[in-house]
Amino acid sequence: MIYRFFASILFFIYFIPGLSQTVTIVDNEDRRPVPDVIILNDTKTKYIYSNKSGKADISTFSKEKTICFQHFSYERVCFSPDELRERNYEVRLTKKIFAIEEFVISASRREESRDEVPNRVTSIPKPILQIQNPQTAADVIAISDEVFVQKSQLGGGSPMIRGFATNRVLIVVDGVRMNNAIYREGNIQNVISLDPGTLESTEIIFGPGAVVYGSDAIGGVMDFNTKEALFSGSKKPFFKVDAMSRYSSANNEKTFHFDFNAGTKKIAFLTSVSWSDFDDLRMGSRKNDSYLRPEYVKRINGQDSVVANPDPELQIFSGYSQFNTMNKLRFRLSPDIDLVLSNHFSHLSNVPRYDRLIQYKAGKLRYGDWYYGPQVWMMNNVQLTVRKKNLIFNEARLTAAHQNYMESRHDRSFSNPVINEQTEKVTVFSLNLDFDRNLKSNNELIYYGFEAVLNDISSEAQSRDIINGIISSAGSRYPNGENKYNSFSVHAGYKNNLSEKFTLNTGLRYNHVALASEIADNSFYNFPFTEISISNGALTGSAGMVCRINEKFHTSLNASTGFRAPNLDDAGKVFDSAPGVVVVPNPDLKPEYAWNIDFSISKEF
Repeated sequence: MIYRFFASILFFIYFIPGLSQTVTIVDNEDRRPVPDVIILNDTKTKYIYSNKSGKADISTFSKEKTICFQHFSYERVCFSPDELRERNYEVRLTKKIFAIEEFVISASRREESRDEVPNRVTSIPKPILQIQNPQTAADVIAISDEVFVQKSQLGGGSPMIRGFATNRVLIVVDGVRMNNAIYREGNIQNVISLDPGTLESTEIIFGPGAVVYGSDAIGGVMDFNTKEALFSGSKKPFFKVDAMSRYSSANNEKTFHFDFNAGTKKIAFLTSVSWSDFDDLRMGSRKNDSYLRPEYVKRINGQDSVVANPDPELQIFSGYSQFNTMNKLRFRLSPDIDLVLSNHFSHLSNVPRYDRLIQYKAGKLRYGDWYYGPQVWMMNNVQLTVRKKNLIFNEARLTAAHQNYMESRHDRSFSNPVINEQTEKVTVFSLNLDFDRNLKSNNELIYYGFEAVLNDISSEAQSRDIINGIISSAGSRYPNGENKYNSFSVHAGYKNNLSEKFTLNTGLRYNHVALASEIADNSFYNFPFTEISISNGALTGSAGMVCRINEKFHTSLNASTGFRAPNLDDAGKVFDSAPGVVVVPNPDLKPEYAWNIDFSISKEF
């Protein structure tokens, strides 16, 4: 009896597995199972699918015919039964490489094929961002190797495009312009308010973009596109989680990022949180000696004292921290209507102005303190897209946004207990309406739209004694009364794919910009005027032609004009820009114009 029992066990162990032949299909790169692979026995009438574990039973297949494995995302492979046996019934599939046409949206605020755009555009896609893993959005721009980024301090980053910077280049986030009425001529760090962990792609357009974006886009445009809230493609809810942490030794950086997406067929939600802490920056061994930190100021027993730095390559008082959140709620109101509600929030801690902290006067450190106060930016955004062909448009996009921005400056001379503090707050409302309309031929497109941007600015200042806390009034950076800076514009364009080889792009825009500023208290500076009123209008245009000689050889010619109206920082600022140099308000400033011609030849090898 016992003999029969053990004989039965041996039979199941050695003979039953031979009756069932299970093949396992995995990805050749990561060895993960590949489900839903079609397995054919050299005929289309006999096939099965692999399960979720990438396994399938092929024991019923013919032992004399080839067995093939095919999947949409992988290269098709075939093996004889003997070859499968030699591979221990494991099949490794290699992913297909698809040639996908590249699209850009920065050149015309709409998605279009890259080889139909006459402008010079550089793209930084998400895979590159993931590989480079930049610390800040300023570092994102620097990845392109075609934009110079200036940093006066660790918490800085001012992009320069074709020699133009700050208020002569435009920053756009999800179709909304960040530039406001106090974007200054000097280098600014506003771009680092963006969270690089939320970016889907970044595009840089070189040269004037006034036809599409209006005033300020003289040197170029940096268009940042953040992640979208994703719908579910089935009846089941779709969930996705991304998380990242990073440590960098150069500045002892500690960064944490988390985002979560939940979506059904008609509603999707995306939330993101990022936090970064940057300690003092350590210079490289190949350095500019003028940026060394041999000594620094420290308060000891209520007095400023100069302390020797044992490690001059460590930039004492250069660190800062940053907190970012992003939330998006998306509704598919119908197959033709898409609504997105977005919120972006950024908070920077005090950011030391390192280049000022290492300034000397009469052989001694000039400042005891110099730092930017917390830089806070929040944007609420509503985007409505309607895709429905009618007499007026094929596609219409409405973008309404509200932004709050706050920045401040704090400086105190060495051994002086009084610190000067200036605070600026800006509220911006913007509205964009954009329409696309295909003509009778799908090769022809007309686009037109309207934009309104309203800026409300307040500027305050005080002097505070850091010992006894006594506060007194001080002269503000900008006029301390009511400040308004408003822009209205209309634009239209025409695009025609004349043939398979030629594309024509043209456009016109009329932009009117008005600045109204009031000096409520003139006792600090005693200017000969108490009001600033500047009103300017400009008609800008562009015309470009693209020639696609073949798939890998393109040429383009583009002519465009740029326009920039003076903002509050240009006309109403009081600032010591350099030792012995003071900038004062000028109510008679005129706008800037630029004329640009680009000719390019590109050959892909």
